[in-house]
Amino acid sequence: RQLAPCPSTMSRLTLLVVVAAVVVGFDSICVVCADVVVAGGNLVATDLKVEFVRAPTAVDTTTPRFSWVLEPTPSASGPLAQAAYQVQVWRADPANPYPPTTSTTTDDNLLWDSGRVSSNATLNVVSGAELVSNQQVWWRVRVWSTSVSPTQTPPAPPSPPSPPSAWSEMAWFRVGYLEASDWAHSSWISADIPMPNPSNSCTFYDEFPNALLRHEFEPRQPKNNIAQALVSISGLGYYELLVNGQRASDTYLDPGWTDYTKRVYYQTLNVTNQVKAMSSSSGIVLGVSLGNGWFAPTPLRFFGHFNLRDALAVGVPMVRLELTLVYKDGTADVVGSAPEVWQTTGGPWLRNDIYLGTVYDAARAHVLGGWATPGFPGVTSWGNAVAAPNASVVGPLVPQMVAPIRSFETLTATQPSAPTTQRDTTAETQPPLLFDMGRNFAGVIKLVISGPIPAGTKILLRYGEILYPNGTINVMTSVAGQVKNGQGGPCAPHVAEQRDVYVSRGLLAAETETFEPRFTWHGFRFVEVSLLPASARVVSMTGYALRSDVDVITTFDADTATAPLFNRIWAMVGNTHSSNMMSVQSDCPHRERFGYGGDMLATAETALVMYDMAQFYAKRVRDYNDAQRSDGGMTEVAPFNGMAAASLGGESGPIGWDTVQPELQRMLLAHYGDERTLRDSLPATTEWLSFLQRASIKAVEGGLSDWMSDEPKPPALTGRAFLVRNLQAFAVINAALGNASAAAEYTKLAAEATNDLNSELLDPAHPGVYRKAGQFNATQCGQATALFYNLVPKTISLGGTNGHTNTTTNNN
Repeated sequence: RQLAPCPSTMSRLTLLVVVAAVVVGFDSICVVCADVVVAGGNLVATDLKVEFVRAPTAVDTTTPRFSWVLEPTPSASGPLAQAAYQVQVWRADPANPYPPTTSTTTDDNLLWDSGRVSSNATLNVVSGAELVSNQQVWWRVRVWSTSVSPTQTPPAPPSPPSPPSAWSEMAWFRVGYLEASDWAHSSWISADIPMPNPSNSCTFYDEFPNALLRHEFEPRQPKNNIAQALVSISGLGYYELLVNGQRASDTYLDPGWTDYTKRVYYQTLNVTNQVKAMSSSSGIVLGVSLGNGWFAPTPLRFFGHFNLRDALAVGVPMVRLELTLVYKDGTADVVGSAPEVWQTTGGPWLRNDIYLGTVYDAARAHVLGGWATPGFPGVTSWGNAVAAPNASVVGPLVPQMVAPIRSFETLTATQPSAPTTQRDTTAETQPPLLFDMGRNFAGVIKLVISGPIPAGTKILLRYGEILYPNGTINVMTSVAGQVKNGQGGPCAPHVAEQRDVYVSRGLLAAETETFEPRFTWHGFRFVEVSLLPASARVVSMTGYALRSDVDVITTFDADTATAPLFNRIWAMVGNTHSSNMMSVQSDCPHRERFGYGGDMLATAETALVMYDMAQFYAKRVRDYNDAQRSDGGMTEVAPFNGMAAASLGGESGPIGWDTVQPELQRMLLAHYGDERTLRDSLPATTEWLSFLQRASIKAVEGGLSDWMSDEPKPPALTGRAFLVRNLQAFAVINAALGNASAAAEYTKLAAEATNDLNSELLDPAHPGVYRKAGQFNATQCGQATALFYNLVPKTISLGGTNGHTNTTTNNN
C-alpha cells in the first residue's frame, strides 16, 4: 500500500484512518492530518518516476512503467484516494532541452494520451506510447480524487470524484541504447601498456600502472551552439570519466557488478556543462581512467583454494563509449571509442585491487596533471589504443537501472591515545598514527598530509574493525578470503589485509597533498598510518561511507531518554545494510563481498522497509537468472564465483541460499506490484522449480541450515521448509501472471510438502516438538522456522526444551 505523506507541518497520522482505507480497498490513499483539515481540495501527483527511477537517462525498455506519489493540496480534506488518472507523453526535442509549455505542446509532439482512466493505480502504469531506442520523452500526469469514509461499518462507498487536479510538472526520461546496432560508432578499446601475464600468477602482484585513455577533437560547431551532450559509457572492471578535466559524475565503482558474459551495464551521463567548459576556442577532451575491479582480479586463493579468475569473466581493462553532441539547429554528431584514434598511457595507480587496496604514485600523477584537458603537452609521448583483446568474452551492453554507488555520509576521524607499541618506527619515521572513524562502515578515506616529505617516501595505510588490547590495529578480522597464513597462492601476500600505499612526489615544509583511494573500498573503523617521516604531519583524515544510492524511505526515532537502545539498533541495522550494498547485497564488506543468497533472503524484508529497493532487488533476481546453471540449478552466490557448498547437485548452492530467486520475486510483487520482473524471470524460475523437484530429499535436507549456529542445526526441517516456500512462491508468481492452472498445481504441491514435513519431523510422542533423531530436537531455529513459515498444523502447541517458550498457533 502506498501512503502519500502529510506535509511536514502536519504532525498526526491516525491508525484508524490507515486501517479503514485499507479495508475500503484503495491501493493509494492520502491521510490528511486532522489539525489542518479545511473544506474542499484534492490530490496532486508528485515525485514522478519511470521504471522506479527519477528522470532516468537510459531506461531499458520501450514500454516503461510510470509511477507517482499523491500529495494533498493545501485545501484538501480527507481521507482521500485517487479515483482516476490521465497520463500524457510528449516527444522531447534534444535541441531544446527545456520542458514543453502550453505554447509548445502541439499535437505533433504528443505521443500518447491515456485519457481519463478510472483506477487508483499509482504504480506500474504502462506507457502506451510507441517509443524507440535513444528517444527522449517528456510526460505528465493529473489525477481525480475521491473521499473515503473510514468510520462507517461497513465502509460507505467512495464519494463522486472531484474535478481533475492540476497537471504535474513535466518529467523527462530517455530510452537507452537497446540494440547492438545502437553502438555502431564505437568499439571496446584497451591501453597498449604492460599488463600482468595471465600464465604467471605472480605478475598480478607486481606494480603495473592503470590505463589512461584520452581523445581530443574539435566539435563541428562552436561550443555555444551545443544544446546537449550525453555520453553512454561502460568500462571494465571500473572506470572514471573526465570531460575537459572535470569528473563526469560523483559516483564510485562504476559500472555495477554483473555476470559480464551475460550483460554489461553502461551508464548515460549528461556532460553538457563539462563539454562547454574551458574556452570556446578549445577542443573537447574525453579522458577515461580504468581500474581492475571484478574484471581483472588477482589470483588470490580464497580460503586457500577459490580463485576468482577461474569462475569470473576476466580480461584486460577496457572501455566503450559514445558521446552524442546535439546542436541547437537539431543536427547531431557522435564520437566513439576506437583503436588507433584514442591515445593511451599508464596512470598513477601502480596497483589497484578491490580487496588488497592500491598503490598510488603521486609523482606520476603530478607529471600527468591536466592529462584530460585540451592541449595537454604530454600526450605526444602516449601510444595508441588497441582493440580490446577480451571483448569477445562479454555479453551485450544494457542500461544500468540500479542506482550507482555514491558517498552518503562523511565521517571525521579522531586520534585516540597512542598505541603502546612502536612498530615500524625508526629515527627517520614517526610511530604509527591511529585514527578512529567512530564506527565501522564501508568506503574510502581522504588523507591530507603536509611536508617536508622526501620524494619516493612510501606511506602505508592499514585498515581494521577493532583494536588489540594494547591499542594497536587488528587487521585480522577483515582479511580477504581468510588468507591469514600464506595460503593465498603463489606470490600472494602472507596476510591479505586491507591496505593502501601512497608514494609521495616530495613535499616542502607546509606544502600539502591529498590522497583518496580509487577503484577499491574497505570495511573498517580504524586506520593506521605508518612510515610517515618524522617531519611530516597528517593535516586531516576524512571517511566517505559508500553504498548504492537507493532512497531511504523510513526514519525511526525513539525517545532517547527511555529507549536509546532502539535508536542504536536501528542505526546498526542501517549501517549493516549500507556497508553491504555495492550493487550486490553482500555478506560482509571486506573478507568476501559476494552476493550470497542466504544473507539476502534473511534480511530482504528489512531492507524493503528501510530503502527503495525496487530496482536493486530486480537486478539481484536478474543476477540469479544469469548465474543459473545449465541443469536449472540456482547458485549459492550471484554473480557466480564457483562456490557451491551443500549443493543440491551440480554447481547449485544450498537450498536456503537458492530460494532467494523466487522469494525476492514474491517480495517485489508485494511491495511494488512488479509483475514485469516475474514475467521476465519465468523461464528461469520454471527451470529452477523443475530442478528442485528432481532433487533427492537427502539433498533437500542437506543444506547449510542455521549457519554458524551455537546449537545443533536442523537442516532436515529448514530444507523442507525452503522446499515449501519455493512451491508457494511459484504458485504466487503464476497467479500474478494469470497462469491459474499452474498456480493451483503448485499450491497443491506446497500443501503436500507441508504435510510431508509434519509427518516426518513432528514428534508424535511430544506434540508440538520438531525433531529428527541424531540431528536436532526442538531447537530455536527449528521451532521458529515452523512458526514463521506457517507450517504448524492448526491448534497445536509448540513445545520447547532448555527453557524455550511454549507457543500455540492456530495456523492462520
